[in-house]
Amino acid sequence: MINQLNGNTFFFLPPASRAQDAVSSGSTADSASSCCSAQTDAMPAPPPGREFAPEMFENHMNEWYRSRAAFENDLKTSSYNQALENWKLNNEQRQALGLPLTPKPEAAVLARVEPMPAGFWFKSGIDGSNA
Repeated sequence: MINQLNGNTFFFLPPASRAQDAVSSGSTADSASSCCSAQTDAMPAPPPGREFAPEMFENHMNEWYRSRAAFENDLKTSSYNQALENWKLNNEQRQALGLPLTPKPEAAVLARVEPMPAGFWFKSGIDGSNA
């Protein structure tokens, strides 16, 4: 897409193209993380037909919530596994040097991947009330 403003020309790529360019060019970790977050933060496509019916909306939001919670659990698990590998290597080196061993890293606390209770997505109060 090309836009012009005050005589200047701006070229805009759709978000998917920018994310794909960042991955294919092998750029920095920031580009890779923005690529991943762009893919996971997007809402899934709305269901066809009665998109605004309460039960369809709840199903749609629950699917989004489940996919987001599963993605975050995957990140937490991989981060913990990396910390565990680092801890093992660190303790091997400390033992060889005669230094005291460090405690094992704490396991990640994972979110429950399940749908929210009926009516949850229609609550508007901070305390969960409909007021």
